[in-house]
Amino acid sequence: MTSSTLELIYSPKSSSYITQVLATLAVSMGPLAVGLGKGYSSPALASLAGPASLGGLAISPEEGSWVASLSLLGALVGGLPAGLALRLGRRRVLAAVALPFAGAWWLAAGAGSVRALYAAAFVSGLCSAVVALVTPVYVSEIAQPRVRGGLCAVTKVASNAGMLLSFSLGGFLDWRQLALVASAGPLLLVLACCAVPETPSFLLFRGREREAQKFSGVNAFSFYAVPILSKTFARTSAHGAAVVVCLLQILAGLTSGVLIDTVGRLPLLAVSSALMSLALAGFGTFVYVVDASQLLTDGQQAPLDWIPMSCVLVFQVAFSLGVGPISWLLIGELFPLRHRGLGAFATSVSYGCAFVSVKTFVDLERALGLHGVFWLYAAVSALCLVFVLAWVPETRGKELPEMERTGC
Repeated sequence: MTSSTLELIYSPKSSSYITQVLATLAVSMGPLAVGLGKGYSSPALASLAGPASLGGLAISPEEGSWVASLSLLGALVGGLPAGLALRLGRRRVLAAVALPFAGAWWLAAGAGSVRALYAAAFVSGLCSAVVALVTPVYVSEIAQPRVRGGLCAVTKVASNAGMLLSFSLGGFLDWRQLALVASAGPLLLVLACCAVPETPSFLLFRGREREAQKFSGVNAFSFYAVPILSKTFARTSAHGAAVVVCLLQILAGLTSGVLIDTVGRLPLLAVSSALMSLALAGFGTFVYVVDASQLLTDGQQAPLDWIPMSCVLVFQVAFSLGVGPISWLLIGELFPLRHRGLGAFATSVSYGCAFVSVKTFVDLERALGLHGVFWLYAAVSALCLVFVLAWVPETRGKELPEMERTGC
């Protein structure tokens, strides 16, 4: 067989850049759906904790931690089957998982008990893992090297846009209404899958030539953004701050889409990890100083709200510039075509770490204090920097077959 993936992609009949962009925007409905779910618990927990007479379920903080974290446990379980499902086709898998994804949100919207919410969170997390793994693989296989990083970053921006939408609407909608909004994301994904082709790499793999890391604390913050900021700010609106953070994440994601293919993966990963560590340490230090003094009234502390806000913004922007989009991009780049499904193992490890960080946040805060938790996250981000500098290869500008031959 003399044909290659490159020939399929770069032949005169292959798609132009605009076609690749349109296909990426279409499958980005998947990450949008993931982002809607990721941003759900932060605003929803407040109304869930309310009494039944006001539409809540009167859940306890412990039950709330399960609602927030069970989606990540579902993602841990869903990561490995997602790798096997890649053998069925990228587009087909995305379409197949979209309906149960929407069904999970319908279950949440009609939940009469916290156990129903647990089930909905687990299933939505499982579906999210499949979408989060398959989407960057799809984009990396349809994109030419000079735009591959930028197009993969678009999917991360879509995820951040979903979080922004959840955070924004969460200030006006209760947990049932917000769940119905979240169900729209998977339905858009179904429609998108009807409009995009299968990837050249998969078609070639099937002989159809003619058709052709996460313990850093970002997950804990995303799932508990409003409660965390409420404890930190004296006067600033926690809901408003969460929306601002999401907006900057989107802008940072767009910037990352440009820099990934010009500056390279490694410099962005290194700078991202270093800034995350510094910002997390700064946030923890501010909380420690305020708690230790216990002398500041709300009026005296209010002018200092810019300090934790700046730390949060730096942390989230740094994550969105480097670690966030590039970690998923590398899954699609580094694994050989025949073994690309093994990327599911890396995905499962990522979701496993995310589940532990979100589920244990309440317990860690109780044991270490809010400042201690963020110092711990800062240390993990520092270890991430060491790992990047020591072991992560640069893939900028390299073609997928070239990386398969050279092992990087």
